[in-house]
Amino acid sequence: AATTHDVGERLTWYLFAPVSQRRPAWQDNAVRMQGVCTECHNQNFIETFYDDADAATEKINEWVLESDEIIAPLQENGLMTSAPFDEPIDFTHFELWHHWGRTAKFGVWMQGADYVQWHGAYEMLGDRAELIEMVNDKLEEAGLEPLELEEGE
Repeated sequence: AATTHDVGERLTWYLFAPVSQRRPAWQDNAVRMQGVCTECHNQNFIETFYDDADAATEKINEWVLESDEIIAPLQENGLMTSAPFDEPIDFTHFELWHHWGRTAKFGVWMQGADYVQWHGAYEMLGDRAELIEMVNDKLEEAGLEPLELEEGE
């Protein structure tokens, strides 16, 4: 098979999106990328890496979707403006997925543990806590019940 310098032909996810989706022909792309990986790594390492990276990408997707659910009561009750970036909660919500989420996903696939953990997941969870506090403050100010999240959610 011909070789290419187009790395996009070896990628399996669209990592830039808030919620990452698989690329078209991702299975073929994975086979091509894993062929590159075998130059240095054994098959067990490669399979474990892909399984773990897929799971991490899916977990980050879940956190992003959860952040949308956290702010939904504000949107449903007209407690957020429709204008972008005109109140602090807009920035916190955006940074959760756009900066920290993407940093974590790229870190996973590039084996940058510090970017996955401290510059990604840790910051996402911090923004999640801040979002919950901001949402609950706005709900309570409006005389509505605060969010009730189960432990670990």
